Amino acid sequence: MSLFALLVLVMVAGRTIPVRSRRAAVAVTLAAGLVGLPVAILGFGGWQGALALRSRSERLAGRRAAETEVVDLARFLLVGVGAGWSLDESLRRARQQLVTSLGEEVDEVLRGGRVDGLAASLAATEGAGVRLFRMLARSHLGGVPLDRSLSAFVHQAVDRRRGELTERARRLPVRMVIPLTLLMLPGFVLVVAGPAVLITARRLLAPFVT
Repeated sequence: MSLFALLVLVMVAGRTIPVRSRRAAVAVTLAAGLVGLPVAILGFGGWQGALALRSRSERLAGRRAAETEVVDLARFLLVGVGAGWSLDESLRRARQQLVTSLGEEVDEVLRGGRVDGLAASLAATEGAGVRLFRMLARSHLGGVPLDRSLSAFVHQAVDRRRGELTERARRLPVRMVIPLTLLMLPGFVLVVAGPAVLITARRLLAPFVT
């Protein structure tokens, strides 16, 4: 972007100023560079910021997908338990519907359940589904009806997610200030400062041209 702006400014300067000497041509190029350099710096900063935001957005998207699937898993288990299946069978059937890393966590729970027992395996598992698994472990050991616990978990997760989205929406205008500034400021500087630089260069080079 900075190279293109520099070439445009040089071409415009060449048309408006009848340059007839090598010294004057170099001066015109340097004058155009006064605008090209800030634009290049700002453009590079905006590019780096956009890459960082994209990488962060991808990580957050993966985490949100797993968190969303935790709620889906709780709903699957609620349907299975309501149909009369055991918790182990409900987990096996719900596993087929999972596409994120949560599915691997359920596989780990099922493998550990065959060795240490399902409740112990649920309590020992870490990851995106840790809240759900530990809640299931407490309910399983305490004799609390699973459908009641799962229903409460789903409602709490939905309310928590709604609150997070509301808070993110409130912070959005503040977060948009930086990317908008980095992306729009280079063009703004070029449009505002470009003509002034050309006029100044023309006055300074007047003694060298005829």
